Amino acid sequence: MRNILNLILVLLCFNCKSTKEMSKPEILAELIIEVNDKEQLNSFSNKLIKYKQNSESVFKDGNYYYDTENIKNQAFRGSSDDIKKDTEWFLLIDNLSDGKYLWEFDWKTRMNDIKWSLDQMAEQKKYELPELPEIQNESDKDAGAILGIINETLNTNGLTLINLYINSDSYVTALIKKKNLEKIISKAAQTGNKITEYIKY
Repeated sequence: MRNILNLILVLLCFNCKSTKEMSKPEILAELIIEVNDKEQLNSFSNKLIKYKQNSESVFKDGNYYYDTENIKNQAFRGSSDDIKKDTEWFLLIDNLSDGKYLWEFDWKTRMNDIKWSLDQMAEQKKYELPELPEIQNESDKDAGAILGIINETLNTNGLTLINLYINSDSYVTALIKKKNLEKIISKAAQTGNKITEYIKY
């Protein structure tokens, strides 16, 4: 009986990737996702494979679309050198954005829209958000400043917001557990990218 059970376990895990077999971007994606969402992680892994096999699955006429077979529903990111040099970083961002694990805020985004988006990310991970603070003189603040103020409240509840840097006036944001912050920052650095925690300024 024990031999049969062992055989079943081997068969079940035959197609599973161990952490050692996963690429650094895949490990980072798994860390940001935090919850057990194999479907999302497999989606990202498959996208990486497809891109490596055929770069035209991501670029059309030199422009990045994430999925050139479905251009109408994809964000157009242009043809900047940053994207071409680190395409896998943007694939990670766009894949996790589709899964509601990330949100990209324009610098002008206001508190009501930010709160709605945070609710979506929290629901995806089944995290409970505390009551968020009132923003004084909101019109004088950009989205980054607002996110820093929100983080003061989130930090006291074991959560934090992080920014995945893309050299833009947009703020690519994820909601994570505070205890996972340093591990995620470190893994991003290993991929040659930068993740920072929003702070009040």
